[in-house]
Amino acid sequence: MPELADAFSGDIFSLVSLTKAINLLPRTPTRLGDMGIFREEGITTLTVMIEEKNGQIALVPETRRGAPGTVVKPEKRTARTISVGHIQTDDGIDADDVLGVRAFGSESTEEVIATKVNNRLQAMRSYLDVTREYRRARALQGQILDADGSTVLVDLFTEFGVSEQSVDFPFTTATTDVRGKIMAVKRALEDAVGNTAMIRNVRAICGPTWFDALTSHQNVKEAYANWSTNEMLRADLRDAFQFGGVLFEEYRYTVSGNKFIADDEARFFAEADIYGEYFAPADYMETVNTVGLPMYAKSEPRKMNKGVDLEAQTNPLPLCFLPASLIKGTQS
Repeated sequence: MPELADAFSGDIFSLVSLTKAINLLPRTPTRLGDMGIFREEGITTLTVMIEEKNGQIALVPETRRGAPGTVVKPEKRTARTISVGHIQTDDGIDADDVLGVRAFGSESTEEVIATKVNNRLQAMRSYLDVTREYRRARALQGQILDADGSTVLVDLFTEFGVSEQSVDFPFTTATTDVRGKIMAVKRALEDAVGNTAMIRNVRAICGPTWFDALTSHQNVKEAYANWSTNEMLRADLRDAFQFGGVLFEEYRYTVSGNKFIADDEARFFAEADIYGEYFAPADYMETVNTVGLPMYAKSEPRKMNKGVDLEAQTNPLPLCFLPASLIKGTQS
């Protein structure tokens, strides 16, 4: 048994090795993460300070040559501090898990254990990835919720002192000007972003009921009637389609009974540099005052060397710096 004891205390169980391994593992498919709209950044603290500048860009009137110019007023600044969350999963490997087990070929006991560690880390990362996706989805709705789906961790509207804007789409009325409603959303969104950032695109993630009502509305179908020989009727538009200058797609995630977005709602947001996902360092002595990483993993020997306990964690805070630009689409 010396080989087994040595294997459980080997380098594969170090903080550096496990953290490197879990960060290299492929992430669970997560749509918002794949879009890349949240710029990821590590921080050395447990809070994020957001500074808001209230200065307004204005036209400068003409003045007489040699006369005093227009005085540019200093920008008013407001600083806000928001705490970063902590998400952790636990698992472990028993000595009995590798008892009498040897991989095909000439692999050592340590290699067998390394494979088991990798499998456990993959499962642990999946839990963390889907939780990060849930928080990103909630950040685009202005309120970051805990796993119970009701506890508000961060209310972006309250933090930034703005109100949520919404636009109703009466899909049950055949004469509803859907394009006109979309233009109202885009104008509200553009006014909220203002000169702060350049809008590359406007997107909408939609609950299935809202999405079906949109794509089946007479005005929307007529707009596509002659497009690519009725391609709209043949294709699965849930992947995304563009209408009125907005890219719509069905967003249908549910985990542990929590819907990432309500079935009868859509959430409009701008593709612009107004989002960030910040990572605080792990709560280990080794990581104090270091720049946070997206994922951490660590192990600890069990009593009497009967195995090892594994821990994986992430400490993320997804933010939208202009929550007034997060427009809710309802349906009546």
